[in-house]
Amino acid sequence: MEQFDKWRDKYTGLRPFLPNRLQIPKPPKGIFLVWHYLCYYFLLPIICLLRMVLAFLIFLELCIITFVVEYPLSMLSFPPFTWFKRVYKKITMLIYCRFLLFALGYWSIDAQISETLRTRQRTIFEESSTKQIKKQTNMDKSTKTKSQTKILKKSSDLKFNSGDLIIANSNSIASILYLGFRFAPQFTVMPNNWKEGEGYPGEDGCVKKRNLITCIFDLLFNIKHEKNGKNLKKYIPLAQLIKQSKKRSGGPVVVFPDGLSTNGSGMLEFLPIFEDSNLEKDQPNKIILLGFKNLKKTRKNQIFNPSFSIGNPFKHLVSTCYPLANKLMVKIINPIEVPLLPKPTIANQQNEKENESDESNENSDQESSDEYEHSNENSQKMIIWTEMLQESLCKGLKVQKTKFVTIDKFEFMEAWKEREMQFKNKEKEKKEK
Repeated sequence: MEQFDKWRDKYTGLRPFLPNRLQIPKPPKGIFLVWHYLCYYFLLPIICLLRMVLAFLIFLELCIITFVVEYPLSMLSFPPFTWFKRVYKKITMLIYCRFLLFALGYWSIDAQISETLRTRQRTIFEESSTKQIKKQTNMDKSTKTKSQTKILKKSSDLKFNSGDLIIANSNSIASILYLGFRFAPQFTVMPNNWKEGEGYPGEDGCVKKRNLITCIFDLLFNIKHEKNGKNLKKYIPLAQLIKQSKKRSGGPVVVFPDGLSTNGSGMLEFLPIFEDSNLEKDQPNKIILLGFKNLKKTRKNQIFNPSFSIGNPFKHLVSTCYPLANKLMVKIINPIEVPLLPKPTIANQQNEKENESDESNENSDQESSDEYEHSNENSQKMIIWTEMLQESLCKGLKVQKTKFVTIDKFEFMEAWKEREMQFKNKEKEKKEK
């Protein structure tokens, strides 16, 4: 693995692109040796095969429902059908996604609310303030006793509606399935491949609509999404998509700013998708920040981490179904820890009619230059906001941020393929000799 030190983060020492391997514990000595071989080489392979067949049948039925029923319903955008479409999507996602998680070994999902020093100080302050308020007999009804940002204490307290924005990291199939059965959202994808030296093509804040099935295929096969001339029509501004989902009851909008999945050891840098997205002008109803971790430990030995980076998708699914149970940890970042969107320095105004005099032309040039400076200020504020957003997510998950982006992962995939070809050629030479 020394040849892959190029993809080791200099600051953290993490290698987020190396694939996870299934590691069977060493056989014990004594009486339990027979049970070890019986469990890990006979019982678990049979259970893995049965679970894969069950997962395939459920996934096939979900594909039929998505492309035969749900896709035609998405064409109907007038009010009587929007409510029916939303209820139907919630029920189907709740049933099929939860059964798929159960078939893959996720029997229980640990959904927690992130609690940091700031939230503890806020809870203590609110408890003391409520006690003081109760002691006062004469209170003005006009004064507000409750704060605008409420602190969540349970995951069930999280309420979501159409028009909300969910920002999450994607590292496995389980994270996508959890979002499906918990929120029934509108998935999106952003450009994740561009030429080095060129600017990021998604800086304008445009995303492409995806459903749950296509998101799973994107994760398993690491599909490149390029914003070329043919695909320009498929990309929609994020603020516009949030408005559409609110009007048509499409559910919350999910964005994966990291672009591609990792092996769970570190997090990629967020792509600058929010820089010119106009979210500060057309703000969503609510911003929900979620983080996912996949853990599986048995006898203090890690059998398999279901976070998927690269490799054969079939082998990854076999390794996921092989352990008796997998564990998915979901961290819901408290709203108090989510940084607020910056306020725009200048409002959107329609361009006034051009005046005929030269003085008016000079004034219009000055106004355009002022607007350009204000737009640069807004974009810089949004860049700082994304950095704060990722910091709060990393703190909640207790994961370090790396310097890598999606382009580095595609380069790593090419180097990994070359390494596998070299091993195959060496094995052929040995056999020929």
